[in-house]
Amino acid sequence: MIAHVGHRGAFSRTEQFDLLFAEEQQSGCNEMPAYRQLAQSMQALRSHELGLLDRWHREGKRVFGMGAPVKGNTLLNYLKVDASSIEVLVERNPLRRGLFAPGSHIPVVVEDEFHEVPDVYYVLAWNFKEEILKRYENLKLNGTLFHFPVNPRL
Repeated sequence: MIAHVGHRGAFSRTEQFDLLFAEEQQSGCNEMPAYRQLAQSMQALRSHELGLLDRWHREGKRVFGMGAPVKGNTLLNYLKVDASSIEVLVERNPLRRGLFAPGSHIPVVVEDEFHEVPDVYYVLAWNFKEEILKRYENLKLNGTLFHFPVNPRL
């Protein structure tokens, strides 16, 4: 969506804007019940994800994060996850070499320079789910679990 801000009358509203605005109003997404439902959903997500990470830790599984996007770091900080749960974040972007995830302080390693394979990839770049599963099909066939904490279709 592209939005323009200006003095009243400087820009005209488009039909697409009016349709999206009507859909937003009809859905009730800006009403308190929707925010309460979101809060409950996020608390359930936190409980579920922390339970999984704790179970994998107890089972001695090595868990690596896949990707280091902002949205993934937001999730890690909401969950209060650190390097004791996720050893490293494996990133394709070489500009992130040697960095640490903000808040969680999980080290970021560049995929081409890091050749260890975890038991579980905790996928933080969930919007690339199909591409990731296709690209790493051989790892999946050899037993590496790819866990997507957020369903990209929702």
